[in-house]
Order: sequence, then C-alpha cells, then structure tokens
Amino acid sequence: MKTMMERIPVLATLIALAGGALPAEPYPDHPITLIVPYAAGGSSDVLARLIAERMSKSLGQQVVIDNRAGAGSRLGIEIAAKSAADGYTLLLADMPHTIIPAIQKGVHYDPVRDFTPIGLIGTASMVFFSSIRR
Repeated sequence: MKTMMERIPVLATLIALAGGALPAEPYPDHPITLIVPYAAGGSSDVLARLIAERMSKSLGQQVVIDNRAGAGSRLGIEIAAKSAADGYTLLLADMPHTIIPAIQKGVHYDPVRDFTPIGLIGTASMVFFSSIRR
C-alpha cells in the first residue's frame, strides 16, 4: 500500500495532464468587432469609438467599429446575437436591446439568454414631457 507521499507525484501529474496539457491561446489574438446598432456620427458611435480606442491600447489588439443601423437598433443586435460566443464580437447596447422583443414580433434574439453583460458604461435619465403650454 502506497503512502500519501508516494501518491503526490502521481496525482500532480494527472492534474497537470487533465487541467491543460495544451497551452491556452492568448486573448485576444485577432481584432475584436464592436457592433454599434446605430448610424456613424451619433452619440453611441462617438462613445463606442472612445471605448474602442482605450480597449485597443489596453488589449494590444485592434477593436473595429461596425455600425449596423436599422429597425431601431434591432438589425445590429440580431447580428451580434448570431455571432460566435467567443468574445470577439461585442455589442454596445442600450434600452432598445430589451424593449424591442416586447413590442415587435419576429425578433430573433432573447435579450437575457443570448448575451453576456460585460459592464455598465453609463446611465441616462428618461423624462416624459407634454407639449401643452399654460
């Protein structure tokens, strides 16, 4: 019967083989696409370009802005939802991301199930106005 001390080298070898005999690929190893579901030149596009510039410097890899305007942001969101879940396609999303499935038929994404949040980049207040003057 082997003692615990005799088993440690065998266990360490098994753990090393099972836990990653192949080295992991560094992330990112190719450019990242940041989908902005609005037209170029708008506030979302400007924000995305600022973020992309900082991400590129931080990650050492190019971050490419892909403006996909249309259908109240639905077009860009659906393109992002169909992309590979590998971290190389990101989406700059805002309120329509969650509202569209509730008000439109035939939406091809689930705002919770099909996306993984990365972080909050800002908040905005919503105000309801009336055009009635007194």
